[in-house]
Amino acid sequence: MKKAILAILLFVVSVAALNAQAPTTLEEYTYVIVGYKLQLNMKLEMKKGYSLKDLDTYLEEDRKIEFKALMRDGEKTPCAIMMIYYLPKGAAPQYYCIPTYNAPPDIWDKYYASINFGEDNPQQRLKFFALSISRIMMKQLAELK
Repeated sequence: MKKAILAILLFVVSVAALNAQAPTTLEEYTYVIVGYKLQLNMKLEMKKGYSLKDLDTYLEEDRKIEFKALMRDGEKTPCAIMMIYYLPKGAAPQYYCIPTYNAPPDIWDKYYASINFGEDNPQQRLKFFALSISRIMMKQLAELK
């Protein structure tokens, strides 16, 4: 299951990276998993030099996941994908950063560790992530026409 999720994630990020691009930086990764939540809570402006593009939302009974593309100003491909997971029972959302395909291995390691940590059933969460990522991948591919 974990290998399948990683394969899907790598495919999604690779499709988004068809044009050569600079890899996700540690600063961008940290912004997605921590800074964005602080920005929302403190009602701050968007991080200078970046914008967010809403990609898709996936709902399933008591779970929800949103995908947003973190875009560097002047670039056409995302430098990271923000994945916001809304837990069952109204718990605080969890923020994940899917880095670019060419991000350093330590950033991919951080992402992998983050998806294996959480308060709810890890197997259910990973299954939900795989379904959500598959859906957004197919939607993005359909829009390439």
